[in-house]
Amino acid sequence: MARITGHRIHHPTSSPGPGGPIWTFKVTYTAVFTDQDLNHEFEDAAKLWEDDSGEIFGGDDDAITAYPIPVRFTPTTSTVEREHIITLPRSQVATEVDAEEIKAQIWLRRVGDAAAADEKMTGWIAVDA
Repeated sequence: MARITGHRIHHPTSSPGPGGPIWTFKVTYTAVFTDQDLNHEFEDAAKLWEDDSGEIFGGDDDAITAYPIPVRFTPTTSTVEREHIITLPRSQVATEVDAEEIKAQIWLRRVGDAAAADEKMTGWIAVDA
């Protein structure tokens, strides 16, 4: 069964946009496949969350983005390096007054399977929104 390893979110880069700064986040991971997975089509996606686990009352995490249309690929080796780029206005990231704790959720599945083969959450990074 396919699995996700080495999953992480990188600090965003910033560029000017018409309504304010545009942030670009990079999410990377290694997809690991069994021999039975090779040459079968898979799809994956990543979305961003604002982590509220450290809040005094245990606040709920805020979904910053929805899952995009999944990206399809066919592994031919047992490990494949994967990367997702998520670009959005800085204002979309700002859910609190101070710095934000941003994390990414990644899912991976074999095309045709109802359930994800694996799903992981990265650790969070602090960004000044």
